[in-house]
Amino acid sequence: MRIQKPREIAARVLQQREKAADYVENLLEAGLPSLSPADRSLCQELVYGVVRRQRTLDWLIARKAEGRVQKATLQILLRLGLYQMFWLHRVPDHAAVNETVELARQLGCGLQSGFINALLRGYAREREETRKLLDELKANQPGLGYSHPDWLCERWQKRRGADKLRHLLEWNNTPPETFARVNTLRTDAGKLLEQWRHEDVEYDFVQRDWLEENLVFELKSHPPLTSLPSFQKGLFYVQDPSTLLPVRELDPQPGETILDLCAAPGGKTTYIAQLMHNRGQLVAEDVDSFRLRLLRDNCARLGVSCVEMAAPGDEVPNLARPHSGLAHEPPLFGDSDRVRTPPHPPFGHPLPPSRGERDGVRGAAGGFRCATGAQNSGSLPQGEGRSEGKHADPNPPSTLRPPRFDRVLVDAPCSNTGVMRRRVDLRWRVRPEEIDRLRSAQLELLHHGALQIKPAGVLVYSTCSLEPEENGEVVKEFLAGHSGFKLEAERELSPFADGVDGAYVAKFVKRWGEAGMVSSHS
Repeated sequence: MRIQKPREIAARVLQQREKAADYVENLLEAGLPSLSPADRSLCQELVYGVVRRQRTLDWLIARKAEGRVQKATLQILLRLGLYQMFWLHRVPDHAAVNETVELARQLGCGLQSGFINALLRGYAREREETRKLLDELKANQPGLGYSHPDWLCERWQKRRGADKLRHLLEWNNTPPETFARVNTLRTDAGKLLEQWRHEDVEYDFVQRDWLEENLVFELKSHPPLTSLPSFQKGLFYVQDPSTLLPVRELDPQPGETILDLCAAPGGKTTYIAQLMHNRGQLVAEDVDSFRLRLLRDNCARLGVSCVEMAAPGDEVPNLARPHSGLAHEPPLFGDSDRVRTPPHPPFGHPLPPSRGERDGVRGAAGGFRCATGAQNSGSLPQGEGRSEGKHADPNPPSTLRPPRFDRVLVDAPCSNTGVMRRRVDLRWRVRPEEIDRLRSAQLELLHHGALQIKPAGVLVYSTCSLEPEENGEVVKEFLAGHSGFKLEAERELSPFADGVDGAYVAKFVKRWGEAGMVSSHS
């Protein structure tokens, strides 16, 4: 059996991407055989780099193609060759050219090998002139020079200015770091660091004002994470520091009853349980049964025992209810010892590459997604941040029962523009109309969460979006329709201000003695 090389695997994954609706991170994970760490790293760099730089690469190809439109496989091969020449500095030009020509023969493009050779060698001769052209593109046409859609660049420049725009575009094109949160349910930082030293893990300390000391570490180099005993024993969890801010604002306490909406695959859920010291009840809800299984697996690995997992409409046994003051309180929904979680629209988070949260370990491959972006067609995948054309009943059955949660986290589906460096093809999927459509979903989820909270309870809303329509404007509209809540704090994290992925968090407190909502919701 012929052994595939990293460049061939990269080309085949990129071929699949042209035909499939799945995210490139998932395609790469499924297509990677057992490779040495160096070959695996090269394959991943080629796939992610070509997708990130796709627009700029296509511009380079078009300059030499004399108006000819290339077939998909030929275009992929040319992108791979040019990416190695201009962005993968450790590969000499002659190696990039020769390997691409050889790969063309393996993939059925042997007749075009002369064209490939000529185009790539032409750019090798014009290296310095081409680099100057690329620098001019960045200055004068940032969407083309940094390989982003023009509409996104125009939106960000209008709202943030030219300097922050370029910082953000550079950030999105930079491979992300891998961060690990210490799981104090199973160990402490000192013991984990000692074990990492035995496992050949190089790490660095991470400090941010919203993080506990020695909670998060950057993993500088390491063997495959799933091979580490420290991972297998659940001593750490992979997630970006920005994803921990919503939980710090939630401030969960041992013994409380807490609801985490859109909980899978579990980065925030398991950190909530960690702060609760596994004492109390944490209801983790998600619409995707596969992702709920991921959540269950993560909870088992990390030793989380206080979580009740539920899909909308599931019954959650043994959930304590506040007494209504009635002498004879009737059973809720005809069942005296069960409380049914109310239905809400099928919003969820797509599976990340290694959660913007790939939460968990596959976050190690370089991708987090707290919600979802659009598919190639411009629409969101079913069950991933979209309501499939339907909206929740503005007065769901939950209005009939007393609220019962001390704290509720709504980690809402969003455009994911704050985690674009981790979700490499998101920039080519997201569309401006999705932002308005997601806003409706976010308000419905906030309304749903508000119905669940006891007086003086805390509601936290979070996204991994940089767009005001999904952040501050959602908060304003929510407060306009829910007079029983007050905004206690809000914060945006951004790459240029905080050195982490983009995120937004708002914290509300429910006033005593008020219903906390208006009679209708739109």
